[in-house]
Amino acid sequence: MNFTYIKHWKRRNMLEIGHRGMGMTYNSQPNTNCSVARENTLCALNEAAKRGADYVEFDVQLTKDKVPVIFH
Repeated sequence: MNFTYIKHWKRRNMLEIGHRGMGMTYNSQPNTNCSVARENTLCALNEAAKRGADYVEFDVQLTKDKVPVIFH
């Protein structure tokens, strides 16, 4: 597999991608292994950027009245 990879693709650096912002379920209880912000919020997207994410991934859908909303 390594030979095929080298033959057809350039080696690239790994990227950090924030899934839904921070990518972990939010829990308001302290000392849990969860995110500091709810997924798909501006706070989660900003927190991912502050922690070094190269990109963030989220889904956007337009409502009937053409308002974009983030969901997933």
